[in-house]
Amino acid sequence: MLTVELAEDLSDPSWKPEWRPDSLPVQPRGGFAEMTSDDFTFLCFKVRLFLRTERERVRLRVIELPAVDFALMLRFLQRQVAEEGSGTAEASLNDFAVHARETGDGIVTLSFARHEGEYEMTRDELSELVRGVGRAALGLMCEAHPELRANPYLRSLGL
Repeated sequence: MLTVELAEDLSDPSWKPEWRPDSLPVQPRGGFAEMTSDDFTFLCFKVRLFLRTERERVRLRVIELPAVDFALMLRFLQRQVAEEGSGTAEASLNDFAVHARETGDGIVTLSFARHEGEYEMTRDELSELVRGVGRAALGLMCEAHPELRANPYLRSLGL
């Protein structure tokens, strides 16, 4: 089974313990509770992605990908597969994309831009992948800044 691991992009200062939202370019800015969807989708908490199977662990060549943006990409892709049988979800900041298509036997094939492999899974496994990435994204961010647990936008996502 495929899992996606998230790791902090250490070039992004928002992962550092001393970082505060008032350093974001849009002013005026409050604290962690006032951070918006745009902050999480475009500006903060960028991650590196690793694909893991039983046989391999591969780092995807993606830059400038916020954790929340990736989690929302997968959620959107899951909806497209459920409604249309296939779909593509694109990152907000770059040309990274994830593609999925369902075959006649209920198997979903997932592929990632800039990576040659394809991964097959059931719809249930896709659902678990989406939930796992959401939990990992929220967990990493709250580990770096526990104050994010009170952020209304993050809470509304149900990650």
